[in-house]
Amino acid sequence: MPAARGSLARLAEAVATLCLLVWVLELLGAVGLFKLGWTVAGCALVGVAVAAALRRRERASRRERASRRERSSEAPTATRAPLRAQLGVAGIAAAATAAVWGAATTPAVNVGIEDVDTLWYHLPLAARFVQRGDIVTLNFFGPDSQSSFYPATTELLHAFAMLLFGGDVLSPLINIGWLGLALLAGWCAGRATRRSAGTVIAVAGVCAALLIGDAGGARSDTAADALLLCAVALFLARDPAEDPPRALWLVALAGGLAISAKLTVVAAVLTLALGSVLVARRGARLASAVTWVVGLFAGGSFWYLRNLIAVGNPLPWGSFGPFQRTPMLAQSENYTVAHYLLHPSNAIFALFQKGMQQNLGSLWPAVLILALIGALAALAARGRRQLQVLGVVAIVAALVYALTPKTAGGPLHHPFQFTIALRFLAPSLLIGLLALALALPLARTPWIRAAAVLAALALAAFGLDYHQISLDPIGALLGASAVLAVIVATLLARARFPARGLAVAAVLAGFALPVGLALAALERHGRYSDRVGSTHVAWAWANGVSHRRIAMAGSDRQYPFYGASLSNWVQWVGQRGPRAVFGAEPTCAAWRRALIAGRYDYAVIDVPGLGANRRPPPALDWTRTDPRATLLLHSGAFSIFSLHAPATPSGNGDYAGCNRPRRPPSDPLRR
Repeated sequence: MPAARGSLARLAEAVATLCLLVWVLELLGAVGLFKLGWTVAGCALVGVAVAAALRRRERASRRERASRRERSSEAPTATRAPLRAQLGVAGIAAAATAAVWGAATTPAVNVGIEDVDTLWYHLPLAARFVQRGDIVTLNFFGPDSQSSFYPATTELLHAFAMLLFGGDVLSPLINIGWLGLALLAGWCAGRATRRSAGTVIAVAGVCAALLIGDAGGARSDTAADALLLCAVALFLARDPAEDPPRALWLVALAGGLAISAKLTVVAAVLTLALGSVLVARRGARLASAVTWVVGLFAGGSFWYLRNLIAVGNPLPWGSFGPFQRTPMLAQSENYTVAHYLLHPSNAIFALFQKGMQQNLGSLWPAVLILALIGALAALAARGRRQLQVLGVVAIVAALVYALTPKTAGGPLHHPFQFTIALRFLAPSLLIGLLALALALPLARTPWIRAAAVLAALALAAFGLDYHQISLDPIGALLGASAVLAVIVATLLARARFPARGLAVAAVLAGFALPVGLALAALERHGRYSDRVGSTHVAWAWANGVSHRRIAMAGSDRQYPFYGASLSNWVQWVGQRGPRAVFGAEPTCAAWRRALIAGRYDYAVIDVPGLGANRRPPPALDWTRTDPRATLLLHSGAFSIFSLHAPATPSGNGDYAGCNRPRRPPSDPLRR
């Protein structure tokens, strides 16, 4: 977007930079060169090339830019005061959100990340990228292959940070960066109509309530939603009647990056693409469609092409046309919200209500109603075709959420995953509330506008987790201070004095230095070693282990066993079948053969489940009776064995001890 200025230019630069970085990492990883030296050299080479191209372009258009600056300087200064007021209101909403996120991130920086999905596959995949130097080989992280096929752009960026810093020191902080990008996109979405305060409140409210679980972890929801918002903001910034189709390039690339981060935004991105083609002027629709297809392919096709090459299906979770589904264990419990809406019961609705209140606050009905009103108001906005597209996107995203597997996952009539999976509704809520802020008419009376802003802030405040802030006030203060530093830097950048660039740099550096020292002090405490509990004892054991091969069985909480240096090779041991089907080893002999073939130094058996539902996996008895295994540590659900020289096979192909009677399954849990 050559005509973009200010915050919109920064947003466009962020999207372009992310695209270039991801392309470099994907190219190197696809050929097995995802190594520190190659990635740094590749990024440096691309950076130099882009800088040279921009310098030539700047020289060619210097006169045009000078005249544009002159025209902007002649613009009436009366608009600065409303902009400052909007910046102040948006700053309050952003600071409150950053405070909650900062408080939730501090424990992860201090003692380690504990989010289940992060420990299951997000960070194990990032660490495996670093270890292999290859990002196209399928990796398996449990007795099911569903996570092996997920798009993994966010994990790729975590892996890049691991390469640069030699560990996961940045991993708890990366999602805060995505939060900042989402807030910037929210500001840009309302910039043209001077509604940035309302759009930032909408984004901040959803991020503070529904996406707070991403704080301090490596889940990809916030990243995907932030990139979707980038596509929406860039889409709203262009004029379909005037701008050429090539102005859609960044919009399409942002959408491509979004679908390369998480599947839950695919429907919203495709609807936005279709809508932007339909609202294009006559004669430009074909070019707009081509731009979208090429942009989505360039920005988001990598992981789907990997799936196509690996198993013959870009979306292995389902069958369509000539593409066959890969059987997965968890699909038997992949119930949807729509299933229970069609088969209602008071118990299910009570559980849904509890999940809504837990995620959206006590005023959750108001949030849902306002998002619906926003979508309908956008659809009814005559003459504002781009806004109508947003209304369609919000409604389609909500319908697809209701039909998405695992939104009410769990055994039949026990959808315990509803509360966790409610974050999949975030794309619809974000677009719906954004449309509400853009579609409602502005009141001419100042006090009515002020009352509306206060009401929006109050509604967003009901979704904040004040208990989390009270637990970690230092983290909350750091988060709010970050927003304050950005606001001060923005005001200085808009001011007119010779040394404003130096002043902006001084403000940002003055904030970054104490924050960096505080984070370093927090991280110094140790990874998974400062909390009591049997699980942390087992995780802390791995801190002193490096460059070892560790076999896993049972549950999938495996990332801490990679060790502080991320040098341990940790693998959930199982059998890979045709079409990348993956399951646990079926017999004692198969389990012991796998341990020997994998040259594992340790075996870690984790008993999955809670309370009475806890069932030791067969691998626990198979390992405990193995002559080459020595129990090193038994802490809660974890049993850690040291493995010695291979056992000698018996004549019938079984391994010594495999035919012994098994002990009662409750024995391993006794202290």
